[in-house]
Amino acid sequence: MKNTQIFLAVDSSNYKEAQLIIKETKNFIHGLKLGLEFFTQFGPYGIKKMQEFSLPIFLDLKIKDILTHQAGLASWIPFFLPLFCKISSVCLIRGDERFI
Repeated sequence: MKNTQIFLAVDSSNYKEAQLIIKETKNFIHGLKLGLEFFTQFGPYGIKKMQEFSLPIFLDLKIKDILTHQAGLASWIPFFLPLFCKISSVCLIRGDERFI
């Protein structure tokens, strides 16, 4: 049994490469951290596919784009994240501007 709190950062737009790295490290990590690069490439389907590893998923989206994109993202986060992730982090700060 593993005794670790390490989350593997899966910051890749290559699914097969990410899958291989996860398979090689699965017994040594606590969960997966999926970043914006992964989410941009694979979206909700990619998160769903990552569930095949039976590891906790931490979705870490740092959205520092146009404020309207931040507003759009903020509107669907409460509905989407609970379906796939127990842990999530969404940064909606862009310089001195903040979307609240």
